Amino acid sequence: MHFWDCGGQPAFLEILPVFLTSRTTFLLHFDASKDLNSKWQSVHHIDGIRYDGEEVNMSTLTYMLNWMACVHSHLIKYGADGSIPDYPRMYCIGTHGDLLIDRKKEQVRSELISHYKDKEYAKLISDTLIIDNTSSGKGESEDPNIEVVRSVIIDITRNKLILKTPISWVLFRKVLQALKENIVSISLAMEVGRACNIPPEDLPL
Repeated sequence: MHFWDCGGQPAFLEILPVFLTSRTTFLLHFDASKDLNSKWQSVHHIDGIRYDGEEVNMSTLTYMLNWMACVHSHLIKYGADGSIPDYPRMYCIGTHGDLLIDRKKEQVRSELISHYKDKEYAKLISDTLIIDNTSSGKGESEDPNIEVVRSVIIDITRNKLILKTPISWVLFRKVLQALKENIVSISLAMEVGRACNIPPEDLPL
């Protein structure tokens, strides 16, 4: 299981395809206390100190929609009947919910949904949640939406990240690791594969 914190910087949007996998849950965060039409700006917290990054000439809303479209275009694969798989999925997470009254939370949530609900990538998005980060770990006082996100992560960990692997492939990997070589020739890989009872056509060479 891997966690990728992209920080939202434009560079990560460009290299997104490099680390995308279908067995993924995306948590697309935004500051719900700010206007969705305001210019997007990255924020960094280092040793408890906040550092504001440079504003980009794009609204937070447009930037988020670009992320949704990018993930959808690279990962969504439709079945013969037009269906889509259980994963990947995305949750839009509005932070700073403690700064908003309930009516404003619903207003922000509804506004964002209205912009993506008719798009093709809407099929990718499971929900949009506004969360009070400050309540995390406070028992009954914890924002219930935090438990929603927690359950989503636990579900994909238990049900989607555990794949059955043939014992021959486990042995193949152990042998290659035991060789301690930075580079393994194709002929050697095929020889090890044969010894592990892996058909040559199954080797990703």
